[in-house]
Amino acid sequence: MGRPPATASAETRARILLAARECFSQFGYAKTTNKDIAALAGITTGAIYHYFDSKQELFVAVVEEVQRVILDELREAVSDQPDLASQVRALLGRSVELHAHDPWLARFISVEPVELTRHEELRGLLRTGQSAVFHFFLDVAGQAERRGELARGVEPQAVANMLVAVTMGLALFAAVANNDDRHREATEAFQRLVESTLIKPARRPARVRSVGR
Repeated sequence: MGRPPATASAETRARILLAARECFSQFGYAKTTNKDIAALAGITTGAIYHYFDSKQELFVAVVEEVQRVILDELREAVSDQPDLASQVRALLGRSVELHAHDPWLARFISVEPVELTRHEELRGLLRTGQSAVFHFFLDVAGQAERRGELARGVEPQAVANMLVAVTMGLALFAAVANNDDRHREATEAFQRLVESTLIKPARRPARVRSVGR
């Protein structure tokens, strides 16, 4: 008696997570209050405690939900791509679509590492699962190596680190620029860099013919 139906409960929990993501992104972990989150979610402050015991637990839940969304999108993007070049192109394209559809996702991704650096208690709670995105990229790079696509001397781990750095960097740019067109153009420019179509080949100086005496 008095407990909401399962469907309503799941919807409320999802609303809380979305509101918390926005608040943490705007105000940071320390300054965000349950009152802020409840107001944005359209519930009472006390209702949050039906779903999460503390702000720490709520932050961790937001991180895990964001990771789940991102990994699901990344896996779907590469699922039908035959090679690494196509996979990178698909991953970058999906990233643009995802951030345009959900701008607070990019902002939270850019805020999360900073908050983990500031708050040791959060790092302790998130020790497991934090490397999920890296391992996804490592698997993509490992498959490319097995297909013989990586150049000699290029290690899968280096490729995975590069893909993490690029996707994180573009997510940070999306959050700072707050402009879908600029984010898309920056992503396309990086794609052209990968495809060697961004920079014109350097012109060789013309030969000066010696004039016979």
